[in-house]
Amino acid sequence: MPHIIAEDNILITELDTITGYRPNTDIPKYVIEEPQKCSIAHDEQITDLTGKAGVLIGTLKKGKSVKISYSNGLLSFAAMGSQLGVKYAVQEDTLQEREVLIPVEKVIYTATADTVIDAGKTYYETGDGGVTYTVVATPNVGNIGSYFERGFQLAATTSFSATGTIGAEIASVAAVGQNKAFVLLENVVQGAAVAPGVFTYDPATKELLFDAADIPADSRIAVTYRRTAQVGLLENDATKYAATDRWVIDALGKDPCGKEYRVQIDANQVDVSGTFTLDIGDSQTVQNVEGRCVKSGCAGNNDSLYKIKVIGLE
Repeated sequence: MPHIIAEDNILITELDTITGYRPNTDIPKYVIEEPQKCSIAHDEQITDLTGKAGVLIGTLKKGKSVKISYSNGLLSFAAMGSQLGVKYAVQEDTLQEREVLIPVEKVIYTATADTVIDAGKTYYETGDGGVTYTVVATPNVGNIGSYFERGFQLAATTSFSATGTIGAEIASVAAVGQNKAFVLLENVVQGAAVAPGVFTYDPATKELLFDAADIPADSRIAVTYRRTAQVGLLENDATKYAATDRWVIDALGKDPCGKEYRVQIDANQVDVSGTFTLDIGDSQTVQNVEGRCVKSGCAGNNDSLYKIKVIGLE
């Protein structure tokens, strides 16, 4: 059993976790597993009371306040939700994608004369105003020479299946040169069949097909599109403001005799601040959170800003 505390001098050795609950409840909202540090700042307003000749005869104290702040080595989206006043949720939404693709040549054969396609061969129509076929099983040389004109299209495949308006899933196409120069191909649009200035896209196969003349030589193809996926979503709503949470801070400590203790700081109502900065890149992203303790109106907690509880460990 944990031993009774007989020592009031505790050395804090480790900040363990910080848990955010709904205010005045035991229902958790998030757990900060990697807190770097935590500060509890106390303040009160003091007015000097003076007598004759301005001599200090007392003070008037009021406006006690406590501000708790902590830094998190990880980014907790649920805790950030409290800063923004919104809930972090997992749901279906769209993601913006931008990909740079390497096109490959795809041989096509265009019928130049009336003919019956060999029954034993496989072709499929890609369209080109007349009748255009892409050869899957190569026909005999005689048929190619007599009835088909050989040509090329450029093919590329997106990593994900694009979503959106059917027939207009790809939002933009650009050519990226070897010097990384980016040229938006505004005159190349998505359509039902490949033609000069028109490309096709099949969401099922994720294949793009271009007229070879539309893409500058030795260029890669940059495309933008949206796709649908299950995502963790946090949206900063301009009409919502930071929440009020209950914070429980757990730390470990020991007394001068080496006995170990658990130290718990329980702030029943913390008015979380919505003012913060999130720095990304260059160095570790650290989440900084702060809030002010609020006197609770719930029974049993009317005047409590926070409580410190210490218990010995076995």
